[in-house]
Amino acid sequence: MGETRPEHTTSSPRGWVIYPFLAAIFPILSVLSSNAPQVPLSDIALPILGMLGMTALLWVALLLILRDRFKRGLFLLGLLVLFWSYGAVLDTIRGALHYREMLSGLRILPFVALELGAALVLFVLLRRTQRPLGGLTHFLNVASGVGVALALGISANNYGRAGAVSTLASDWSPASAAFDPAARDIVYIVADAYGRDDVLRDLYGYDNTPFLEALESRGFYVARESCANYNATRFSISSSLNFDYVNGIASELGGDQSPARLIQNSRLRDWLDGRGYRFVSFATGYSGTEMHEADQYLKPRALITEFQQILVDATPLRSVMNRVRSRKAARDGLRASVHDLHRARVLFALKGLRQMKWCDEPEFVFAHIISPHWPFVLDEESNPVYPAIRYNLAVDYPDWEKPTLEEFTEGYRKQVQGLNRLLLETIDAVQQANPDAIIILQGDHGPRRRSILPDPEPWQTYAREELSILNAYYLPGIDVEEVLYPKISPVNTFRVILNSYFEEGLPLLEDRSYLWLDADKELYTVPQSLLDYRPAAPGSMHERVATRPASPAKP
Repeated sequence: MGETRPEHTTSSPRGWVIYPFLAAIFPILSVLSSNAPQVPLSDIALPILGMLGMTALLWVALLLILRDRFKRGLFLLGLLVLFWSYGAVLDTIRGALHYREMLSGLRILPFVALELGAALVLFVLLRRTQRPLGGLTHFLNVASGVGVALALGISANNYGRAGAVSTLASDWSPASAAFDPAARDIVYIVADAYGRDDVLRDLYGYDNTPFLEALESRGFYVARESCANYNATRFSISSSLNFDYVNGIASELGGDQSPARLIQNSRLRDWLDGRGYRFVSFATGYSGTEMHEADQYLKPRALITEFQQILVDATPLRSVMNRVRSRKAARDGLRASVHDLHRARVLFALKGLRQMKWCDEPEFVFAHIISPHWPFVLDEESNPVYPAIRYNLAVDYPDWEKPTLEEFTEGYRKQVQGLNRLLLETIDAVQQANPDAIIILQGDHGPRRRSILPDPEPWQTYAREELSILNAYYLPGIDVEEVLYPKISPVNTFRVILNSYFEEGLPLLEDRSYLWLDADKELYTVPQSLLDYRPAAPGSMHERVATRPASPAKP
């Protein structure tokens, strides 16, 4: 008679069951590898420790029903697959039903029952099987180890490539690095996706003239013909903080993500440090502009980061959180949602600016306000709005879930009005408390409706819409007519300020605009003719332009 081949012993490496622990953290590392280097490494510590702790507790608890470690490992892997696939499967069901609102409460009970049923079937199969599982366990250990190693390698490579952009700051040094006690505080407010007044009038049916006149009455110079240098936040803000174009460096270092490091390690930051400035920054919710290493980093309490929200949305935790928020709503009379987190960051930054306690040292205050950018969480009176559609900064939805053009246009128009009220209150408070402070209020790019259109052509329309921006300067003690001009773009903002207040003698650059196309992963030079294009009449974008021009030339 043949002998039954024994399973590997626990002391043998081939008998170890480590893959459930690796599988538990692999989705975290996978998301990290796709988003590095925009994600601070501190964002991943809690999710990894939480998943490892939960997996360890389940491993011990399952001893009560599955003594065989190989079977226990497979069952735990099945539970982890169900856990991490929860959000994707739930969204697939929503897609099949064309149901735009988030599923929660009693509506998810059938889905939960289905997941529990799948876990029960797996448990029964494992209890009954007599097959040796040592070989499969060894394979899963190796496969999970390779997967984790690849994700870590990709992340490390992306962080390393992006870290090289800090050399841009070291290529330039200020004319003087002496501390200047008379240096003015600088407040840099970036209102994300805030378009130019003619674009708001022509495409959104809103006359923003009263707001611009209110700024001018407060001493601001409004550059009425200004365009962004880029139509993407990461490129636009990195170019303004480095007062230079970032095309070459961005392309060399990975294009899509590396500009985030140019934001955190900028020429301006280097210059400010040399002049004795304190760097103050507010939480944004967008990892690319989070300044965790600022001298003072301010954020609302108990807010999770954008990266952590992505992880939560993939798991049953999102339904748990929705349920908790629903109960809070019933108790407090508030309709809490993940959109509240976004709104809280916007309001916190503006309130923080109004209540700034200015110190003796000169300060540079950076506030990236993700508004009037989607999602639309404020109405025209600055009251809360709760979109029925799930939270997504990029408006990256399947066609059935996207907001309609009318919904987007109305929501953007109202949020501009609500934000205007808050901005004027904030500017009034800053000017009253610190009348000598320099204030820049600037859109990083214009609004972007093409992401919700089934056919985003032609290029003329969305190039002008996405690159025409609000750009306003309060430069006390300076004759603005001598240093500013209607077409000034963000890349020259701090060249003007450093020249005017600190006699740096930096030459102004030609004001150029580039279009970033996600599909091509390329930056294209935008001819001035595209930016000057004006719709003949109000109406939908597709009704106004019937033909597509030749593609813009690459830089």
